[in-house]
Amino acid sequence: MPRIANKGFWDMAVYYSAKHVLVVDDTLSIRRSICKALQAEGCECRQAVNGTAALEQLKNEHFNLVLTDYHMPFMDGMEFLDQLTEQQNSDDSPLVIMMTSDWDETLQKQTMKDGACLVLKKTYDLQQLVAQVMKVLALKPDP
Repeated sequence: MPRIANKGFWDMAVYYSAKHVLVVDDTLSIRRSICKALQAEGCECRQAVNGTAALEQLKNEHFNLVLTDYHMPFMDGMEFLDQLTEQQNSDDSPLVIMMTSDWDETLQKQTMKDGACLVLKKTYDLQQLVAQVMKVLALKPDP
């Protein structure tokens, strides 16, 4: 959990009640727009440029959900999902939603078999994306 310096009681209560989401995508504009939309819904949002950077953040912070792209340099979404599964305690692991522009049923089945709770076609309809993320977040109780 990140340190919260100089925060009052109510600031800390809001921080700890917010849903924490890590957005992993190699395109900065996509990360920023998704985070901005999720923050408008009350989520705390962090960003990572690829799976390697995301795993480093997950060592230091707790996230309720990771929203990750499938195609990224250095470590793609599937390799990230495999590494996350190896590193995390299943009781405290974040939920994972995979986004991909290469939609096919085989990829969806394999991704969900490997631990993702949802696979979404990469779309620029932020309202629909945020609605799906909020539905998934509602399923996971806070630790």
